Amino acid sequence: MYNKNRRSKKRFARFDFAERLRRVMKKRKISQSMIERKTGIAQSTISRWLSGKTSPDVNVAAYLCQVMEISAQEIFAEEMDVDNMELMEAIETAILRIVSVLPHDSRKRLAQKLAQSGERAE
Repeated sequence: MYNKNRRSKKRFARFDFAERLRRVMKKRKISQSMIERKTGIAQSTISRWLSGKTSPDVNVAAYLCQVMEISAQEIFAEEMDVDNMELMEAIETAILRIVSVLPHDSRKRLAQKLAQSGERAE
């Protein structure tokens, strides 16, 4: 059965993602071409995200956050409601999967960066 409300929720989420991604890119002075160079994600795909036409799946979003050193919370959730909590859990799971395949020295560097970013936040 068609659920119009669910579809509009997804559409809102795409626009919400687009707005937050644009805000983070502006704040950190990150261009579409920088994202393309660092991630290998086509600029046309990034453009569709920024226009709200599409949004990345959780694994791609987690990869984007990791490579661009962007907090997943910065992009996905300012206020944590039930839907956002589920999304954050899915993102954390995807990030853990990515981290688990990294070589030991890369995981160690990542842990150091996370510790440093935690110190700055306090």
